[in-house]
Amino acid sequence: MQYEEIDAFTSQEATSLTADDKAFLSQLASVIYAVTERGFMDINTITEQLGINVSTLRRRLAQTLSVTPKTYILRMRMQKAKYLLQNYRDIAIADVADKCGYQQVQNFSRAFTRFYGMKPTEVKNERMKK
Repeated sequence: MQYEEIDAFTSQEATSLTADDKAFLSQLASVIYAVTERGFMDINTITEQLGINVSTLRRRLAQTLSVTPKTYILRMRMQKAKYLLQNYRDIAIADVADKCGYQQVQNFSRAFTRFYGMKPTEVKNERMKK
């Protein structure tokens, strides 16, 4: 599944990012998507896939986007969830939660609602009205 259109931040902050920064963020996004698809949500798994250590990830995200890895990963997961809810009519909320690395649907729903201010079912239902 392709998620290029939901790469976090790059469209908003593209003018201030170098080509190297954009490449790093794109690679990081790909790794986060792949890791969450497999149900792993451990920062060490992500950094191992990137071939860097946690300190390097923290430093790069702080320098490029002024965010922590935890914040960036949450944003990526939520953007992926919203994308799935808006673009796949028959997808179940439990499947979205699973694809975004959440083992418990309730935890996913709570995080999604906190992040977007609306429930996953509301986003899905809004899509279905169109």
